[in-house]
Amino acid sequence: MLWSIADWARAVAVLPIEGPLPDATVIVPNERVAHALRRELLRLGRADRLAGTRFVSPFTAARETLEAAGVRFFTGEEALRPLRIRALLRERPALRYFRPERLRDRPGWDEAFARAIDELEGAGWTPADLLEAADPRAADLGLLWQHIDSAAGASWTAARVLREATARLPDAWPLRGPVLAAVTGHESAAQAGFLCALPRLVPAVLAAHPLRDSHLQRLAALFGEPLAAALRAARPPDPGSTARERLAARLFAPAEASGGAARATPLDDTVSLERYAGIEEEIEAAADWVAREVLEHRTPLEEIALLVPSLDPLAGMLVDRLARLPWTDGAFPAHVQGGLPATACAAGVRIAGVLRALADFLPAGRVAEVLPWLRLEDRDGHLSVSEARELAYALGTVGGSIARPHGALDWRRRIEARLAAPGRRSRGDARDAEEEHRRDRTRRERLLRNLIAVRPSLEALADLARRVVDGDPLAELHAPLAEFFDRRVRLPPAAEDFSLSGLLANRVAEACRAADVVAALRGVEAVEFVRATLESLRLGGNRFGDPAVYVGTIVGAAPLPFRAVRILGLAEGHFPSPEQGDPVLDIERRRRLRPGMVDPPDRALTQHHAFDRILRNTTGRLALSSPQTDIHGTEREPSALLIDVASALAPSDRRDERSTAGVVGLDEIDRLWFTPARERRRAWRLAHPLVETAAQDAAAATGATAPAGAGTAVRVAPLRVPPAWLGSPATDLARLLALGAAPAVGPAAGLFPPDAPFPVVPGTTPEAPLSPTALRALLECPHRFLIENLLGWEGPSAPPTGLDLDPLTFGSLVHRVAERFSRRHGADFGRRRRDLEHWKAVAGALAREEFDSLLEEYPLAGPDVRAQQLRRLLSTVVSFVQYDWNEGEPRTFFDVERRFGDPGPDGRTAPFELRAGEHALYVHGRIDRIDIEGRTTLLRDFKTGTAHPRTQREAGPLPKLDVQLALYGLVAEGLAEAWGLPRRVEVAYAYVERHPARERAFREDWAELREAALRWLGLASRLLAGRAFPRTPLADDCTYCPFAAVCGEAAPGGGMAAEPPAGTAAADYVALRLEEG
Repeated sequence: MLWSIADWARAVAVLPIEGPLPDATVIVPNERVAHALRRELLRLGRADRLAGTRFVSPFTAARETLEAAGVRFFTGEEALRPLRIRALLRERPALRYFRPERLRDRPGWDEAFARAIDELEGAGWTPADLLEAADPRAADLGLLWQHIDSAAGASWTAARVLREATARLPDAWPLRGPVLAAVTGHESAAQAGFLCALPRLVPAVLAAHPLRDSHLQRLAALFGEPLAAALRAARPPDPGSTARERLAARLFAPAEASGGAARATPLDDTVSLERYAGIEEEIEAAADWVAREVLEHRTPLEEIALLVPSLDPLAGMLVDRLARLPWTDGAFPAHVQGGLPATACAAGVRIAGVLRALADFLPAGRVAEVLPWLRLEDRDGHLSVSEARELAYALGTVGGSIARPHGALDWRRRIEARLAAPGRRSRGDARDAEEEHRRDRTRRERLLRNLIAVRPSLEALADLARRVVDGDPLAELHAPLAEFFDRRVRLPPAAEDFSLSGLLANRVAEACRAADVVAALRGVEAVEFVRATLESLRLGGNRFGDPAVYVGTIVGAAPLPFRAVRILGLAEGHFPSPEQGDPVLDIERRRRLRPGMVDPPDRALTQHHAFDRILRNTTGRLALSSPQTDIHGTEREPSALLIDVASALAPSDRRDERSTAGVVGLDEIDRLWFTPARERRRAWRLAHPLVETAAQDAAAATGATAPAGAGTAVRVAPLRVPPAWLGSPATDLARLLALGAAPAVGPAAGLFPPDAPFPVVPGTTPEAPLSPTALRALLECPHRFLIENLLGWEGPSAPPTGLDLDPLTFGSLVHRVAERFSRRHGADFGRRRRDLEHWKAVAGALAREEFDSLLEEYPLAGPDVRAQQLRRLLSTVVSFVQYDWNEGEPRTFFDVERRFGDPGPDGRTAPFELRAGEHALYVHGRIDRIDIEGRTTLLRDFKTGTAHPRTQREAGPLPKLDVQLALYGLVAEGLAEAWGLPRRVEVAYAYVERHPARERAFREDWAELREAALRWLGLASRLLAGRAFPRTPLADDCTYCPFAAVCGEAAPGGGMAAEPPAGTAAADYVALRLEEG
C-alpha cells in the first residue's frame, strides 16, 4: 500500500534481485514520475537500484511487446476516427436509429461517436458486442465502429495496442525480472487487463481518500478482490504536528478514523486558503507567492509547483506572469506539463490567424488582421494595424463568408482594379487644393504604396483561398500552404534553430502519407485539419527536473513530490469538474447491454484522489486559491473542496452558538483564512516591490505630504522604486505627486504660458489658416481641438460594417452628387427650364454613377445591401432636388463649393482675415451653395445628419451648431464686391436625408446671428492667441469624444475638474458654453 512517492520508491528498492545487478521493471504513468522515483531512490540512499531497473509506461511496454512479437502497426488512430466517421456518414450507411443525412453536416457528432467508441474500446468492448444489440443506438454505433476499424487497417488506438499486446502475453514479453505496477483503480479495463497479464507482476495500490464502495468494487473487478480488501483495511501514516499533516490525515478520512485531536491544531503557514476578485489577481498573487518561496523560504525552483484544474490557457498566463519576475539570466525558469501550446507563441498566433482567415473565406475583418503579418515586397517592416485596416476596407469588397464562399475570390480582382485606377475622384470636383483634399490625396498615396508593397503576399493568400473554395484536397494543398508560411508570413522564431511552420508542414505531410482519409480532406475541412494539427502541437522549454517552477494540472501532478505547492482555480464547476454525459450511448444503456459491467472511472472521485495525493506528497507549504470570476468572466463560488479543507482545519473554539458542527461557512472561511492571507500578501508585496505593478502599489500606499504653502516643496516619503523610473520626468514619482497635489491649471488644463515653446497655432497667422470645421471644434471643446489639431492625435477608426454606408461616407457621397449636379445644371435648374421630374432623373443618374464609383473602394455585403443603400442615396438626392426646386420659384445659381482663403493664382497664401476683436482670425474653406434671390445672397450648407430646426432650446443662435453658417455669411459679406454678390445675406442649413427636407435658417434675423457670431469669433481668436484650450464644461460633449480617457477625472463632472482663472478667455468660454447648456 503506497501513500506517497517515498513509499513507492521503497517498494522499488525491495524488489527481489536474482543476479549481480537488479533486473526489474517499474510501470509508471509517465517520464515525470520515473524521474521523481529515481530522485527519491537517491534520497533514500538506494542508488544501487537504479542500474538495471527500467521505468516504462503501460503503453510503451505494450508497444515493445508487440514489436517483439513482430506485429506491424502504427498509432494515432484516435485523431483519425472523427474524420473516418464523417466520411462514412456521407456515404449514408444503413443505420437503425441515427439519420446520417442529419448528422453528417452538423458539427460535433463525428467527435461524439468517436469519443463513445474510444470509451467502449477502453472498457474492453468490441463491435461484436454492439451489433446484435436490441438497442438501435448500440447497433448503429457497432456498425460505425466496425466500418472505421476495417478502414483503419494497421492504424491502432492506444486501447487496441494494449488489447493486442495482452493477447500475446506472457509469451511475447521481452523483459525478465519482477514487474512492479502501482495501480489506482481509475485505469481503463484495457490497461488493467494488460497489467494483470504481465509475468511476475508485483501489484501495489496507490492509496487515496475518500474511499467509496463503487471505487472499491471497480478496483476488485479490475485487479482482484485482494487488492480491494487491502485498500479497504489500509490506514494512512500517523499525522504530524503541522496543519498540512493534520489536513492530510483528516481530509476525506472516514468519521471513525478522524478523531478529535486535530481540532486543537493551531493554524500555521503550512496551509493557506485564499480568494481573489478575478483570475488576473489570482495569477498575480501566485507570482508573488513564488517570489516569496524563493527569497524567504529558499525553496529550490524544482521543488515549487503551480497547479490548475486544466492546463490552457492558465498555464501560459502563469508562465507569462512569472517571466516578469527579475531573474539573473533571461526569463524566470518554468516547466509546463507537456509544454505550452504552439498557438501561444507569436508564430503560432500568426499561422492560426492565416488558417482562420482561409477557413472563413477571407472576410475583410480577417484580412485586416492578417495583413500586418505579411511580408512587404519593396521594403522591410510591415503594415501597421491601422494601415492594414484601412487597406482591407478600401478595396471595395467584404470578402467571403460561409454563406458566400466565392467572395474570397474578389480580392485579386479588386487589387488589380485599384492599381489600374488608383486615384478615384469625382468628375467636376475641383477642390484639390483644399485641406480635406490634401488629406484625401495623402491617404490615397499611402494606400497605393501599401497596396503595391503587400500585393504579392496578398495575392498569394488569395490564390490559397481559391484552392480552398475550389475544394482542393489536403494532399495538394499542404505544400502551397507551407510555402506561403515560409515565404510570405513574418514568423518570429519560437526558439533558436526551430521553425514552427516547418514542424507543422512535416506533421501534416506525415498524416497525409499515413492515412488516405487525411489526404482526401478538401477545402475548409483540409484547412481545419491543419489548424487542429497546429493546436495539438506543444512546445517544450525547461525539462522536468531542471531548476524551474513546475506548472501543470492537479491530476497530472498527483504522484509528484514537491516542497511547496499552490493550486489555483478552485471554483465551483472547475474543480472537481462535472461529469460529461454521452449523447450517443449513456451509462444506463451500457449497463442494460452488459449487466455487471465495470463502470467508467468517476471523474470527480479521480480529481479528489489526485488532490489527496498532492496533499500527501507535499512536504512544506500548500496554498489553495479561488477566483470570484473565472477566465470567462463568470462569477463563481469557491469549490466545495475549499469548504472541506476549512472544516478539517478549523480550530475547535472558532465557532459561535449558531455554527453547525463540522461545517464551516464562507463568512468564517473569509475571517479565518481569506482576509489574513490577503493582508499577508499585501504586506510582503509592499515590502518587496519586485515588479513595476508592485512598485506602483507601494507608491500608492506610501503617499506624499501635501504642500504646506506657496513656495514650499512637496516632500515625498522614501519609496523603493525600479531604477528605470528615476531616469525620466514622465515616471518621476516626486514630480507626479506634486502635479497631482496642484490644482488643475497650466498645461494640464490646456492653458499654456506665452513664452513657452509652442507650435504655430492655426488661425493666428496667414500661413496657417483655420477651417470652419476646426473652428466649430474649437468652440465645442478647445481641449479636443488641442489634441487633434496641435498634437495631431486621431481617434480610433471603426471598420465598415459592410451593411451600410457610415455617416461620414454617406454625407460625402451626397455632397459629391450635389456638387456635380449644380456645376453641370445649376444655371438651368435655377431658371426652371425643365420640369421637376426631369431634374430628379438627372440627379438620380449622377447618384448612380457616384455610387458605382464608390463601390470600387467601399465594401458592402452583397447585392441586397448595395440595392438598399442605393435606394437610400436616391431618396436623399430626390429630397435635395425637391427642396432646391423651391416650389418652382426661380433663383439665380451663382456657385457651388465656392472656395475662400486658398492660395491665389500667384501661389501666395491669401486667407480671409476676420477681426472680431483685438486679434485677427485667418480662415479658409468652401461654401456648399451660393444662389441669388433678388437682391439677397442665399448661402446654404447641405447636411445629411440629424436635423436641428430652430425650435425650443435650439431656437436661437448656438455656437456649437451655427458658427460655420455664420462664418460663411461673414465671408460672403466681406467678399460680396469681389465676387459680385449682393451684400444682403441669408444663411441656412438644409437637412436633406429625410423627406421633406428641413431647414435651420437665418433669413430676416441674419443680423442676430451675425452679432452672436462676432462675439464667438472674438472669443475664438482670444483663445488661440492666448494659447488657452480649456475643457468643455458640458458633460454631454464628452459622450462620443474619442479622447475622453485622456481627460480622465479632469473631464466635466470629474473629481479633478477645475475652473479656469476669472477674467481670462478660458473663463469667458466656460461661461458661454454654460449659457448654451
